[in-house]
Amino acid sequence: MSVVNQTDYVFKITGTLKASAATRNLALDILKKAEKLDMLAGRDPVGMAAASVYYSSWIRSEGFTQKQIADASKITAVTVRNRFHEIRKNVTLQNGKAEDPDIVANPHSKSKPNSGRNPHDKIL
Repeated sequence: MSVVNQTDYVFKITGTLKASAATRNLALDILKKAEKLDMLAGRDPVGMAAASVYYSSWIRSEGFTQKQIADASKITAVTVRNRFHEIRKNVTLQNGKAEDPDIVANPHSKSKPNSGRNPHDKIL
């Protein structure tokens, strides 16, 4: 499956939210890594794009909630959350730092980045 559909949705979602270019670009990088790990096949393109935007926003402390991203994507927050958990489990930040935009694929990692998370945004 091509990333083209997901990429288009990332631009639409980040445009609707008025997210920063850095957040948009990180979301696109996350999607590229997810594609390399063959995570996009059989998944709704909007859900994967929304989850990558949420993950990027979470890493960069931009403050968008799952609900805000779900509303901008016209999907449910549950879909954003489920796809986010899948992506987070397999695509992690190198050195766990928000300042380091290099992403590495780590399919066996159970760790999550601990920087930049809004403590009021529940992640189930």
